[in-house]
Amino acid sequence: VEYFLGNERFKPHPLQLKYSRKIKGFLPEMENVNRVLIQQLSFKNTEVFPNFRRFRPVQVNTTVHNELKMVFMARINKTKGYNSIFLALDKLKNLSENVSMTFYGQVAEENKAEFDSLIKAHSDFASFKGALKPEEIQQTLTQYDVMLLPTQYYTEGFPGSILDAYIAGIPVI
Repeated sequence: VEYFLGNERFKPHPLQLKYSRKIKGFLPEMENVNRVLIQQLSFKNTEVFPNFRRFRPVQVNTTVHNELKMVFMARINKTKGYNSIFLALDKLKNLSENVSMTFYGQVAEENKAEFDSLIKAHSDFASFKGALKPEEIQQTLTQYDVMLLPTQYYTEGFPGSILDAYIAGIPVI
């Protein structure tokens, strides 16, 4: 049997369904995922549980500078939309010399070659700095003006990256 979540198809293995019934509870972030679990898979042990972060307040950076400093901080794969960022950067770079883009995160193995190639081709204003430790995230984000997260991930819910950006006092596009 196939099921649909949005316009994505998935076909769970029979053993997945059998053993999933033994789990005390499923806590999806999204109403539509919860609805699929209940209506299509007949789960009784599911409830929506929104994303959250525990944090200490950080000092928001209010320094005025002449550069638009943008950041992407998430898993780096195609469904998180890095291609869209590079397309936008090409247009922005033509409008202003004072633009920079920094990527943080773990690069998906299947996208590594393409992502590395894009970083190299845009090295005059884009950089990749790898993954951060959890305790470095908010303070690092305060050094930027805006976070870009053009995710296309169909079960994204409310991304932790957005929470991190809001905690750091920067808007998200």
